Order: sequence, then C-alpha cells, then structure tokens
Amino acid sequence: MQTLRSILGALAIVSVIFGVPVAATLLAGQFGLSFRLVGWLTLLSMIVLTFQARSIIGRLLVGERKFSPALVRRRNRLR
Repeated sequence: MQTLRSILGALAIVSVIFGVPVAATLLAGQFGLSFRLVGWLTLLSMIVLTFQARSIIGRLLVGERKFSPALVRRRNRLR
C-alpha cells in the first residue's frame, strides 16, 4: 500500500509540474502571443520545474537513504 501511495504522490507532483506551464501556455495563447515563443517558454519552464523537483520525486519513489554514499563505498586496503 505504501508503494502505491508513493507512486500516486509522485504522479500528482509530475502532473502539477507539467500542468501549470501548459495552463499558462493556453492562457498566453488567448492573449495572442506567438505560439513558438510560448512553446519554447513552456518547454523551458517544464525543464526547470522538473529539475528542481527531482529530489522530491526520487524520495517518493525510492525512499530515504539509510547511509551516505561515502560510507557505502568503502575500499578494503591491502597491506
């Protein structure tokens, strides 16, 4: 049940991330702005929002790390 909740939470975040720029694009199209300019701005805003939210989505889907990466990757030193 926890896995399904995590997947649904990540899906909700992704839909908001992609829904807001698309809604802004539709609104800008109503004001007569250039469709190419609005399209590029939408793509750029989606990339920026996704990059900022990737840690949240990763935590929802994968979970918290118990150890830092430095502790997991120890090398055995041969003497």
